Amino acid sequence: MEQEEEIIWSATELNEAGIRFKKSATTKLKDITFARGLLRLPVVVVDDTTESLFLNLMAFERFHVGAGNEVTSYLLFMDNIIDNARDVALLHSKGIILNGLGSDKAVANLFNSLSKDVIQDPDSSLQIVHKRVYHYCNKPWNEWRANLIHTYFRNPWAIISFIAAVFLFVFTIGQTGYSIYPYYYPRGDSSPSEVIVVPVPPPPHHSSSDSTSPSALVISFVLASIVCMFTN
Repeated sequence: MEQEEEIIWSATELNEAGIRFKKSATTKLKDITFARGLLRLPVVVVDDTTESLFLNLMAFERFHVGAGNEVTSYLLFMDNIIDNARDVALLHSKGIILNGLGSDKAVANLFNSLSKDVIQDPDSSLQIVHKRVYHYCNKPWNEWRANLIHTYFRNPWAIISFIAAVFLFVFTIGQTGYSIYPYYYPRGDSSPSEVIVVPVPPPPHHSSSDSTSPSALVISFVLASIVCMFTN
């Protein structure tokens, strides 16, 4: 039951949680390490012969005592971090997957199909890496970061809306502080105990043809951005 709960995320989600990907120093399938947010994976070439090669190697490991489980453990780990074409594209951009099939979706389907009906050996060396990645992603800050990026930074309109909302918040705080400061600290007196009341003339009347205030423009921009974010 514990193993079923300790499921690591896909490569894209791991990247959103702050995990970086890099090529391992060797091409050995067991050369997978994780430390300080850096996941190192060996380079693998995926072409028309990859499926039959891995199937034969897994069969050899299964029916020969002492052959180990290096290939099987590797394929199970790759199946965990590859869910779709976006995950393959991310690993390809890091130089970890060399795609000879031409289609990222085909590579994702290949890794997902190879590990069907295969059980992870609890004594596998990759179980340690699996647990480290799992616990890293479930730290509150990393989980919050992944949710933030996944929710608000998946499309340009969402990014614009977030930036506009932050700008409006900062602008409102600054405007409020600028408005109340003269009340507590009037000119010529640095003491807040003595308040000088200065009559303020009524604001001039603006006709409907006058230009819109900067605050109204910012608010309109934010509202328009939020509407676009929820309609995309």
